[in-house]
Amino acid sequence: MSEEKFGIENMKKCYALLIEAGNVASQIKNAEPGVGNRLAPIANILDELMALVGVQWTKLDDEWKDYSEAEKAEMQEFFKTKFDIAEDNIEYAIEKGHLILMKYISATSELIELITFLKK
Repeated sequence: MSEEKFGIENMKKCYALLIEAGNVASQIKNAEPGVGNRLAPIANILDELMALVGVQWTKLDDEWKDYSEAEKAEMQEFFKTKFDIAEDNIEYAIEKGHLILMKYISATSELIELITFLKK
C-alpha cells in the first residue's frame, strides 16, 4: 500500500499571500507621493486573499509532514519567481534567508522525527 501524498497547494496559497505582502510593502515604499499612489498597490494582494478561501486548513499539517525534497525545491522556486521587490540587494538577501530558513525547518523536522523514534 503506498502512502498518500498531499502536495503543497494549500501551503502555496498561504505562502503567496506572505510573498505578495512583501511585494506590496516595497511598492508602497517606492510609490510616488500621494494617498492614491500609496494605496493602489494594496489591490495587488486581493487575489492572494481570495485564494485563502480555497485553502483546506485541516490539510496543512499533512502537507507539512509529507513535505518532500522535490516539494521544497518547488516552493523555493515559487518563492523566487513570485517575490519581486525594487531593491535587488534586499530581494537577494531575503531569498537567501528563505533558503536558509527552509533548510533549518527541514533539519528541525528531522530532529523531531529522530527524537520521537528514540523515545519509542
